[in-house]
Amino acid sequence: MAESKVYAPMTVKSREGNFGEEFRISFNAERLQAFIAQHTNKSGYVNLQMTRRRETGRFGETHNVTLDTWEPSRPASHEPPSADDIKF
Repeated sequence: MAESKVYAPMTVKSREGNFGEEFRISFNAERLQAFIAQHTNKSGYVNLQMTRRRETGRFGETHNVTLDTWEPSRPASHEPPSADDIKF
C-alpha cells in the first residue's frame, strides 16, 4: 500500500512575472511552526516537495507542498573499500 501524503500547511500559487514563473507561498506562522516541530528529521531538516496540482484549487492554488519522507535504504559509507571488497 502506498504511503499517504502529509500536506504542509501552506498554499502555493504560480503566476507569470517579468522574468518567468513566480510562486506566491502563504502560510499561518503558528501552524507552520507546529508542522516543522513535528516533522524535523534527525539531522534537523524538514524536507518538502512541491508538485503541480491537476486542477487549480478553489482559491487559485496551483501547487501542493508535501512532506518528503524518502530515506536512503542504507547509510552511505565514507570509508574507502577494503581489498576484500574489490573484485578483478
